[in-house]
Amino acid sequence: MKVEVLISCMFQDAAALIARTNIQSDVLVINQCDTDKYETYEFVNNGGALCTARIFHTKERGLSRSRNMAIRNASGELCLICDDDEVLQDDYVDMLNSAFAQYPDDGIIVFRFKHPSKTFSDKAYRIGYFNLGRIGSYQMCLRRDSIPRHITFCEKMGSGTGNGGGEENKFVADCLKSGVHVRYVPTLIGSVAQVESKWFHGFDKSYWVNRGWGSKMVYGRLLGYIHIWYTLLVKSYRIDKTNSWFNHFLWLHKGFAENR
Repeated sequence: MKVEVLISCMFQDAAALIARTNIQSDVLVINQCDTDKYETYEFVNNGGALCTARIFHTKERGLSRSRNMAIRNASGELCLICDDDEVLQDDYVDMLNSAFAQYPDDGIIVFRFKHPSKTFSDKAYRIGYFNLGRIGSYQMCLRRDSIPRHITFCEKMGSGTGNGGGEENKFVADCLKSGVHVRYVPTLIGSVAQVESKWFHGFDKSYWVNRGWGSKMVYGRLLGYIHIWYTLLVKSYRIDKTNSWFNHFLWLHKGFAENR
């Protein structure tokens, strides 16, 4: 199947980014900047095959908008979502095709990356509502014709919105609701260098308020409310000892009650 990498970035030299990411397939870059322009060129990969690069320069802002624009304009059968701080393995195209051939009923496969602060399972498993919070968008490859057209990344969530992260979790939850099968496989396809989040700035009040609101957005009101209690009882003090449990309670419920 034809693989296309979908890269989201801001104010980048697209050709340099493509080379740095070690792209060995067709690629589509959404470069958020101060101009609206489209360009394309061809390049030869390490195996001697001709690949096409398409670059959309846009004045739009927000990571979710960038993801949606990329998917809307994608041409690949398999679309690997990518950030601007990744380096892909030389043989990632073969690894993506092999995984989707092994799991022909899956619409999204989540892959393993070398990451400075995260570890990943050595075993493959199905992703459902109770473990979708583990994944990041940079791990996701979509079988494009399996994703319903009405499902997009929520543009109220993600970097650039001020509402915290979780846009990839909502995207996966919406796909699960529509019957799309999602799976993690432990195949290592690259590395990611990110050491500083673009939206996380500490366990302050806004983090917990956004988390409460995000739980409702991802899971809906009933499961979302269960999720904030799971966060309170199991995770809150484990991950944040600087604020009291009562503050976690107040802030999560405040966010859950908000309509943004």
